[in-house]
Amino acid sequence: MVGRNDPCPCGSGKKYKKCCMRKEQQSIEKLVEQDLKLVFDSFF
Repeated sequence: MVGRNDPCPCGSGKKYKKCCMRKEQQSIEKLVEQDLKLVFDSFF
């Protein structure tokens, strides 16, 4: 597991928190949002 202050594994030279961590958080939030929409749509 990569820590927030570790170098980003993508090789950019930036800290993980300033590089790919934000991208991963956004993609996880998007997946959760899509799943919730599917659940709500199945009820109504």
